[in-house]
Amino acid sequence: MREYLPATLTLYELLYQFLLKDGVPQVLHYGLLLAKVAGLHVSVIDTKTSITSQITEQEMTRKDANCSEEFQSLRMVYHVAPRLLCLKALQKLKEGYAAGRLT
Repeated sequence: MREYLPATLTLYELLYQFLLKDGVPQVLHYGLLLAKVAGLHVSVIDTKTSITSQITEQEMTRKDANCSEEFQSLRMVYHVAPRLLCLKALQKLKEGYAAGRLT
């Protein structure tokens, strides 16, 4: 994870500074953040923010549609199947170890 420190803007370059930390970054819409730091006009940023909000809303609607009841059982299978395979492999490993086939 990175903690973003203030950027430095010079005549010829934009210098970014950040501090690395453990974890997953929670930076949503990096492009909008960059546009603000780069000093783009407020109207451009507002337009892009509006478009981003519309896309996010459409994406949430699509995700809700995919989470309908007809797909719920299929999603459950996709979550359970890998765990069952791992348990079966672990069971075979334990049996092989108990039988002396693995040392």
